[in-house]
Parts: sequence; structure tokens; C-alpha cells
Amino acid sequence: MNILSCIHGLADLVRVEQPSRVIKSGRAFPKAPNGVSEKRGFPPLLLTILALGLAWPGTLVRATAAENLAAGFKDPPASYRSRPLYWLNAPLDPAALREQIQAMRDACGFGGFAPLTLRTAKPDYLTEEYFERYGLMLEMAEQLGLKVIFYDDINFPTGTAGGRLAAQYPDSMLKNLRKVEHEVAGPRALHLPLPEGQLMAAVAMETRTLQRLNLAGFITDGALRWEAPAGVWKVMLFTCVTEGGFVDYLDPDAVRRWMSLTYDQFYRRFGRHFGTTIVQSFFDDAAMVYTSGGRTWTTGFNRKFKEKHGSDPALLYPALWYDIGPDTAAARVALFGMRAALMSEGFVRTIHEWCAAHGIQVSGHPAGNYEPQPVEVSGDNIKFYEHCDIPLLDSIHYYGHGRDGFKLVTSAAFTYDRPVTAVEIYGNYPDNSVDTAMLYRSAMELYVRGANLMIPHGMWYDPAAMHIPPEISHRNPRLGAALPAYNQFVGRCSLLLQAGRHVADIGMLYPVVALQAAYRFDVPGLQQPNWGKDAPPEADYLAISRRLTGQVRRDFTFLHPEILDARCRVEGGTMRLDNANNWEAYRVIILPGGKVISWSNLKKIKAFHDQGGHVIATTQLPFKSSEFGHDEEVRQTIAAMFGVTPEDTSTTPEPAPYRIRIEAIGPVIKTYVRGTLVDVTEDATFRQGTIGFRQSGGEQAGLTHLRVTTPGGEVLFRDDFRDGLHQWQHTDHAAVRDGWLTVRDNHRMRTALGADWTDTIIEAELSTNEAPTGLVFRMSEDAANRYMWQFWPAKNQLRPHKQVDGRWWVLKDITCADIDESAKPFHTRRNAKGGQAYYAPQPTAGTLAAILEDALPVADVAFEDAPAASTGGGMLSYLHKVKDGAPLYYFANSSDERVDTWVRLRGKHTLELWDPHTGTMTPVEGSHGRVKEQDVTRVHLTLGPVKSVFVVAR
Repeated sequence: MNILSCIHGLADLVRVEQPSRVIKSGRAFPKAPNGVSEKRGFPPLLLTILALGLAWPGTLVRATAAENLAAGFKDPPASYRSRPLYWLNAPLDPAALREQIQAMRDACGFGGFAPLTLRTAKPDYLTEEYFERYGLMLEMAEQLGLKVIFYDDINFPTGTAGGRLAAQYPDSMLKNLRKVEHEVAGPRALHLPLPEGQLMAAVAMETRTLQRLNLAGFITDGALRWEAPAGVWKVMLFTCVTEGGFVDYLDPDAVRRWMSLTYDQFYRRFGRHFGTTIVQSFFDDAAMVYTSGGRTWTTGFNRKFKEKHGSDPALLYPALWYDIGPDTAAARVALFGMRAALMSEGFVRTIHEWCAAHGIQVSGHPAGNYEPQPVEVSGDNIKFYEHCDIPLLDSIHYYGHGRDGFKLVTSAAFTYDRPVTAVEIYGNYPDNSVDTAMLYRSAMELYVRGANLMIPHGMWYDPAAMHIPPEISHRNPRLGAALPAYNQFVGRCSLLLQAGRHVADIGMLYPVVALQAAYRFDVPGLQQPNWGKDAPPEADYLAISRRLTGQVRRDFTFLHPEILDARCRVEGGTMRLDNANNWEAYRVIILPGGKVISWSNLKKIKAFHDQGGHVIATTQLPFKSSEFGHDEEVRQTIAAMFGVTPEDTSTTPEPAPYRIRIEAIGPVIKTYVRGTLVDVTEDATFRQGTIGFRQSGGEQAGLTHLRVTTPGGEVLFRDDFRDGLHQWQHTDHAAVRDGWLTVRDNHRMRTALGADWTDTIIEAELSTNEAPTGLVFRMSEDAANRYMWQFWPAKNQLRPHKQVDGRWWVLKDITCADIDESAKPFHTRRNAKGGQAYYAPQPTAGTLAAILEDALPVADVAFEDAPAASTGGGMLSYLHKVKDGAPLYYFANSSDERVDTWVRLRGKHTLELWDPHTGTMTPVEGSHGRVKEQDVTRVHLTLGPVKSVFVVAR
């Protein structure tokens, strides 16, 4: 292809629907804010490309690459379109399989599919008849040019081989770490038989001094015989017992046995399809939580620990349950860090090695890959993906769920240099919430965070037997007609966003060592079934992620401690991520709140700061080392950088009355906490009903001063809980004391009146205990239909639910803390090289914006008038990549409002707008200028509700 053919192709470009205008030379532009010095507008785009092609030898290649990208953008190849989970949930008829797979391509526009077999499918999983049906699906995919994702087990989670693993290799199942404990006052002789399982450690700890003794040498003939010296001793026997229903994820030999029953069986029959029709695997929901207390362990743990650390871990085991003194943090980091490494290496790496040898790529995800406390679920939400070719994340349950943590998985892809990040999307969303707008709204928010391969959840073989909505197929009357255009949109976005290089000024340290140091086993009420939700209160890293992405609008990358040590180097005032393809250069490093940091990390960050780099710390400065023996160095280094003694920053606020107010008027439900509006939900499912409570399991609500009024102020109900419970029905496990009502394990408690209440205002004060309070309103007589607003005062969280015909749906997650996002005071300290250290005890969006404006006044991307764009739960955000040497920017408006703003891009660019919704391309309205001696390009950006656009350098 020559430059003339390139120009002829560009001449066919048409305008996008945004009200953009062609830029003409000499055109005057509006005066720019923020000190931008304006120059004349761009010359016409085609003349610019012609001039560049004649002027510089390397431009012909770049123009050709851009032309190829443009051609693909208009009509994206099928391989970039979405590939849904194909739920096989009924007897599989060959004719129906052929018809549905044909419709995937022709009626839906999908680019492939992932067959996911449920136990209701027939023939039975892994039988020869089943393999015949699977072969039929592969033949159809091959004929139609569709790509197949090999879902590697029946149902989910991964790791059973349909029950064959437990039957054939029972020792390959998950193991649980148990502790049998006795307290003895010495001096005294102790004789204890060993409990069930493989002994991992036998330790005595003196309760006052915390001295620990390894008792392994006192074990003979299946018993411990020990003469306890003076003192009060906890004698602890730690054993590993086979327990779980899934493969031992931490043991590569166990994983290989499981793969011999699944992967090997499929390859033996369908080997010619691997690497052609079958392009990737998909493992699902691997996690630590499937044993008692989430204490998943493995019998080879001590041997692996010694190989890595050169020492026996036995004396560290008590730290998994107790404070063992100054070594507690480092001990927990060593043990839980090893467990996370075994999950990554024993499970994911083993699958990766098989896939690499058989021509496909491994993809998959752990459970809860977006949760704030990964230790009890995946072990480590970044390291988990170290050996994953295509990191995959869950976007399930409802729109917005887990959103703050999505950057963890995409950061794993960026920092491990993986070009593709997949997302399992729309699964278990409330069925009526998924309309055409939701298809785009949710996908756009994943794209701007770095995902670039969509796996909708999903298309059902028998939609009448669907039990996890929604149905994403041509048969869904709300979505079917929109799917072909949606898949074109997905294809265009994925084409542009796969591969290339991510650009961000900010690196944020992933505080996994602080999370490991804060975690311990068997804490009442703080573990199962919460599955990773209970991070320590100072762990603000996901809140910082939310603010940077959706409010401050400055992109960043999470940096795992191992990545910072091994792949990052200091270049003056820049921290460079040294990957072959996705290299990044950070001008700011953020230390999110945490009490513990890696000493090796801190030394590198200090070197970056000493050479002029900017460091921001939030909420809690670290004062302990994750390595043994370096606490004092951490304290001294932090104090020298920030001018603040780190121990003094850990404070507990005084409790205040937790007053809530719910205004349920028509379909609009407004929620206030302590007088501040925290949520507006529009839902017309229920219009009337009474109020009450819903507490499950060990949850215990406490509240007082309950009042229900009409919008006009008429009091419908009042109770200060000083006269018993005569106004209530179904009062099991409810009691009144000192003006407070406590309720536990009660699903049906309600007022005796109120079945016909419609528009109401509900007010109450809640206790700040460790359990949530489920306040129910508009409840039906049978309690099968109702709203339930679940308040968790101790965590400042709100989770609105609704129950429809007995089935619960979570509508959203809301963090009520730091609702006031205005700028708060922060500390700053400058060194001789110009390096700045900022400490923000209250890292609100306003505070972060003020700090970053000072640290990086010329941002990579800046929205000049800070549009709000938050209605509908959405946001305005962006992603910047460089592909084939050319910058491209993806701007997404997932809100329900129109955006009209000017965006300032660092650098001097000639740009076009590429519309992924239509495939059209047009020159952009903009201008060049200078800010603080740096070239910038201003672009006029207009986006309708739930719309996105690429701004591409040509």
C-alpha cells in the first residue's frame, strides 16, 4: 500500500454524530482557561498526513498501520467481538445446537462462545455421548468462523471434573489448616495425642512474654510429650486435613491430576481444534474460601516455604491466629504471601504450562477479584494473574458491583505485559436492569479501566430453565434487536484497545502486604461468608481508585510490591515500568493507607523521591516493615520523607449517632446518612407496603427513635422502644432494652399497621455495632416482595436490595464515608531536588485533585471544566494508549446526561474522532498551545448519554 492509497482511503471518512466541525487553518478559537497559550488551528487532516508522509521516512509505515486500523474499525473482525458463556442446561439436541450456534453469529453478531455445562445437561458431562455433542459444537464453530473458549469444568467453581476427581484422587482435594489448642500452667508434664491430619507445626507460646518454642522434637509415637516450664503456655498443634470439594489449588500435582480428567480428555478427542477453533481456556472462581473458615492450606506448604525463604515456618504459625509480638506483621506477610504464591504457581501456572504446550492461552479468575481484602479469597488479586495469559475479571451481580476493584485485574495485565484482559460481564444482573443502554454502560466502564475482551454472561441453551439472568441473545425481547450493533461496538473497541501501551502518570502501590499483616484466621463475624469484604479501616486503596477514575479523572496503574522491586527502575524524577511492550513512566507514586510496607519498596520509592519524584501518602502512613527486622528503618524513612511521625496518624474517630432517612416517594428513593444525601435510586417495582427488618445468621441490628411520616409531615408510626413490642408482628429474636431495639436472625419482623402505606419518609438512629441493619419497606404481606436497605454503620456502607417473588437482588454498593469530597488540609514537604512528599489524612476527591494539580500541573489528560456526569450511576472517564506508535484516547460517558467539555491532552497531536457506536470517523475540533513550557492539544468533546468515542492521532 502506498501513501496515495492511504489518502484515498481517508478521503472516504464521514462525520460522527457528535457536533464536531472540521478545523480550518487560521480559525480563531475560544480563549482557553488554565493558562493555555493558543495557536492557530490544525491544517486540514489529509494535507497534514500527506506532508508528514513526504517529510519523514518512517511515516509511510505509520500511515499504513493507521489505514489498516481504520479499515478494521469500520468493520471489525469477528475475533474482536464478544464471546458469551453458552449455558448448556438441558438435554442437548443436535439440531437445536446447530440452530443456536448459527444464530450466535447471524442474529446476535457474536464472535465466538464458551460452552459451560451444567449438571442438568444431558448427556452427562465427560461421557462419550457428551463429547459427541461437544464435537458438533466445535465443527459448527469452525464452519462459521467462531472462536471457542474452553470452559474447563462442569458448573462452577472450577476443580471437580464432574465429581471424578474426588472419586479417583481423593487426596487431591482441598486441604484445611486446623489448630488444636491447650493452655497449660507450668511447670507441668503434658501428654497430648496428635489430632487428625498431617502435622504442620507444634508450638508453645507463653501468654505474657509471647516467647515461642518449637515442640517438634517432643513428638513421638503419635503424641506430644513435653515438660512445660514455668509460665502460662498456649500449646498449639497445627494440622492439614483434606476437606474441600474442589481440587487442591495450591498443589501442582493435584492440579495435574484434575487436568488429566478434563483438559487431557478434550485434547485427546479434539486436538486439531486447539489453537485454531479453541483459542483459550477459562477457569472459574478458584479461591481459598471453600474450606472451614477459609483456612485453605496444603501439605507441601512447609517444604515450599523453606525452598523460598530458607527457614522453617513452624514458629510463625501462631501468627495466623494471634499477635506474636513485634514479628506479627512480617510473619503474616510471609505465610499469607506464600499461600498466595502457591495459588498462583500451583494452580494458574500449571494450567498455563499445559495451555502453552497445546496451542491455547489460559484465562480465568478467582472469586472476589475486586474485593478489598484478597487474603481470604484469591490470596492476592494481582499476583494471582502472574502466569495468566489473559487475565479475566468478573463484572457480575449488578451494575457497579466491584467497580472500584476492576483496576486491580487490568493493572495485572499492564504490569505483567499482557495485551488482552477479558471480562465476564452482566452475570446475575437484575433481569429488568439490563436494557440496551446497560449493554453499553457497563461495557464502557470496563473498557476505560483497561478490559478489552467481552464475555457476556450469557446465552442459555434452554432460556425457560435459566436460573442466572439475564439472557444475552436474540431471543431476549429487550436486547435481541440491539445485539448486532452492540457486537460491532465491542469489536471496534476491542480492536483498538487490545495490545498497545497503556499511558498513566501515576503508579499506586498495591498494599497487599498491609492487608496480609492485618488478616488472621477465625475472627468472629469478619470472615465467611463475607468473602474479602473486611479490609482494615485504613485500607483506602479502592476508594482512591474510585476517586481517581470517576471524580478526579487521572488514570493510574496499581503496582504490586514484587513488580515495583523487579520491573521498575528510577530514572531521575520518573519511576519506569520496564516491560518490553507495555512500559509506563510514572511521575507520581501513591502510597495508599496501610500500617505495613515492604522495606525494599520503600527504599526504591525514597530513591525516586530523592531524585525529584512526587510521592503521595493517604490516610495512614506505614510504620512497620513486611520484612523481619526493618521496622525502625521504615519509621525513620517515612518521617524523613513526610515530616510526620507515622504512628501518630493512626486514629479512631469518636462514634457519632448514625441517623438515617429514607424518602420513598413514588419510584424515587432518596437515602440520607447523618443528614447527607448518599444515594438516589429509581425503582418502580413496589409502590406500597409496611416497614420492618431483615437480619440473617449472626447479624444483630440495633436501632432507636424510629419514625414514619408522609411527605407532608403527618406521623404514621413512631416508636422509641420504651414500651415493649406491641406495635410489631413476628418478633422472634427481638428485644428492647434502654430504648434500643435489637433484632437478630429475623426475616419477617414488621409493623402491625402499614400494609397500604405508599409514599413515606422513614427515619431512625442505628447502632454502630459490627453487624449490618436491614431496614425493610414497602413489604408485602407474605414478605416475598419488598425493598431492604442494608446499612452497615461500622463500615459506613449501604447496600440497597429488593426481593421479588422470594428472590433477592442487590441493587448497588454505596460507600457513605467521606461523602464531603471537598479539599481537606494536607501536609507537604519538598526536598533539594524538587521532590515533593504529600500526606493526605483525608484523601477526598478535592484533596487528591489539589495535590495532583500541584504535583502534575500538566496532566496527561485534563478535563478543563470538570463536568459532573454522574447520573444513572455512571461517570465520565478515559483511557490513554499508544498503539503502533500513535496515541489514542478512549472517552466514555456512562451517565444519563450529555457532556460538552474541552479536554487538554499533553503533547502536540493531529487527531480524529472515531465513533465506536457507528464506525464513522471525522476530524476533531481543537487547537494547539503551551502550558508551563509543555505542548498541549485542546479537543472539544461532546458525548451524548451512554456514549463513547476514540480520539486517535493520525
